[in-house]
Amino acid sequence: MAELGDEIEAVRFTPVRLRDGYDMVAVDGLLDRLAAAARAGSPLAPLVAATHVDVTRLREGYDIDEVDAFLVRVAGRTVDRPDTSSDRPTPVISEERGLLPRVLAWLGRRGRDR
Repeated sequence: MAELGDEIEAVRFTPVRLRDGYDMVAVDGLLDRLAAAARAGSPLAPLVAATHVDVTRLREGYDIDEVDAFLVRVAGRTVDRPDTSSDRPTPVISEERGLLPRVLAWLGRRGRDR
């Protein structure tokens, strides 16, 4: 099991920005606990099942698919994450795209009113 612990410590995930990703600090903490459990010969699946990792949207995070695939391979389980598909707010990036034309239009109207 020491080899598995070494593999867990050596894994690197792709950082993502501007799309959903797993919170990096939480994933790194989980990996530390998994490596210690693997070296102790403890089962990894219960540790993963008991972990909740937040999904980040506007901060750098780890690629969700990569993390899930790794956890399935080493522990047979995925991290619990909230289903945000139905209640997902509009991403800020798309709001910003619409904001600039509105601000410019407002400034233009304001200049004409003077």
